[in-house]
Amino acid sequence: MQFLYGDGLGHIVDEHGVEPMDLVVDEELFAIEAISSRTQFLMNKPPERPVPVTRPVVNGRNDEDIDMELCNNQRYRVYSDEDKTIFFHLFSSKCLYASAAARQLGIHSRAAQRWAKRYYEDLESIFEKKKS
Repeated sequence: MQFLYGDGLGHIVDEHGVEPMDLVVDEELFAIEAISSRTQFLMNKPPERPVPVTRPVVNGRNDEDIDMELCNNQRYRVYSDEDKTIFFHLFSSKCLYASAAARQLGIHSRAAQRWAKRYYEDLESIFEKKKS
């Protein structure tokens, strides 16, 4: 850090009496700008992660309304009777909870809990396919 002094005659000198060579006064070294709103900040901020580009699927239809049956992306797993048999063997013979038996077999725990509920309600209906 260097201190500069004025000698009263219009000359500026440093601590040792030497006149500084380049003295720049009132020049901003950094451009400082106040951002007025959060919206403006978010518009100017670079993205943290690359934003994936999504392109609309073009088909022959120009309808603005989309049929919900076409948009249903859920995939339902259909379990075989053999999967249910092995599950009920673990559930009843090994005295496991429904979720524990399902975890061992790779069955979704909610499906196994539904099977256990149907088992307690009506023993004969556990292998019947549910009709919607």
